[in-house]
Amino acid sequence: MKKRKISPVTLIIIVVAAFMVLINGSVGAFFTIKSVNDMKALVQGKMLDLASSAALMLNGDELKDLTEEDCINKTQKYLDAYETLDSFKTSSTRNNAEFAYIYLLRQVDEQTFVFIIDVDPDEPAPYGYETIYTEALAEAGRGTPAFDNVSYVDDWGTYYSAYAPVMTSDNKVAAIVACDCNASWYTKEIVSNVSSIAIITIISTILSIALALIINTRLRRKFEILLKDTNELQSDVDSLIKEIKMPDEFVLEEEPLPNSKDDKIIELRGRVRLMQKEIRQYLEYTKSLAYLDPLTGMGNRASYIERLNEFNASMNDDSALTVIVFDINGLKSINDTYGHDVGDKSIIEAGSRIQNVFGSKVSYRIGGDEMVVILQNNNEEYINELLSRFDANLKVFNDRNELPFKLAIAKGYAIFDPNADKTFNDIFNRADGIMYRNKNDYYDLEESK
Repeated sequence: MKKRKISPVTLIIIVVAAFMVLINGSVGAFFTIKSVNDMKALVQGKMLDLASSAALMLNGDELKDLTEEDCINKTQKYLDAYETLDSFKTSSTRNNAEFAYIYLLRQVDEQTFVFIIDVDPDEPAPYGYETIYTEALAEAGRGTPAFDNVSYVDDWGTYYSAYAPVMTSDNKVAAIVACDCNASWYTKEIVSNVSSIAIITIISTILSIALALIINTRLRRKFEILLKDTNELQSDVDSLIKEIKMPDEFVLEEEPLPNSKDDKIIELRGRVRLMQKEIRQYLEYTKSLAYLDPLTGMGNRASYIERLNEFNASMNDDSALTVIVFDINGLKSINDTYGHDVGDKSIIEAGSRIQNVFGSKVSYRIGGDEMVVILQNNNEEYINELLSRFDANLKVFNDRNELPFKLAIAKGYAIFDPNADKTFNDIFNRADGIMYRNKNDYYDLEESK
């Protein structure tokens, strides 16, 4: 009995099927590893940004001398720090599913750190209560923000934490802001991403084998088309794995797949093109999200820092730049009198007024109620015209009585001076100083009434 020979076409089909299994498996494994790493980096970055923002808003010179008596008697420096942490807790709990707790620690010795302020309303840690030591916490104690690489267990549960030092005016660590996220959520998000990628990889592999089995005499030409699309997909995948994590509420635009009963390769090509479109939409979404302040819709601190770094890198004597700094007058009193929800509403409305006049692309919220506009323009007459529009816009808003008080916003601007300004911060500091003089004039006028 003669052995049945494998035909060349069948052999090609087998080789193609094996090749596709290998490619899909390799891409899936690579994508999975990158997805896990990028997911961790994304969460860590958000938590570190939260901790660092809170640390920047605290007064290290006051906190270095904070005592248990201050906490018991609720002195002003204790209340200032507590309210700052509580405002971050309120806004972050609303906007970040991963956020759990925020509190303030102090280093006692090399491996001992204790609570000094805890804003947990249910089970706050008492002053002086020792927390769990981690390498990231020790790193923050040395002056560098850090995030836990492994979870830890304390009296409240299992967590990962971000830590950021609060510095004194002489650049010493006065305290450490800690922000926790639940380890179960952190692990669940990673596992969810890995599971999705594994399912896609399995489905893609099965489709590849099934389609390879029905390749006809036009295999070479069809396979070249498929390979071209696969290479384009691989290019998009390489970009995607650098910015991984899609929220549940994000919905991709859909389009019908080509329906070909006789040629499954054409159908696969349509699927590949659809995947490319979805990936591009996904990248555009994540890029915009990474640089957006969720409360106001303005650029966040990350986008602001990127912009100022661009200016520092390209600055010359002919540079045209104006920096305008805004700050809400009496926000602390608003929070104390009407609550933090109204305080947040004031920040939202202030941001809206700024964006109405200057536009969203040049407007940034850099912390609390401090907002900045960066204009590539050095025409003082034009700048003053824009500020007049802003004042008029704010007056119209106040005339509508949408808040239980008149929203007042201090402002100051500075135009780049090549003889005086060496960096972006030089311009910012001048604008910031003018803004504070404007704020003081406002308070003086209010007191005289």
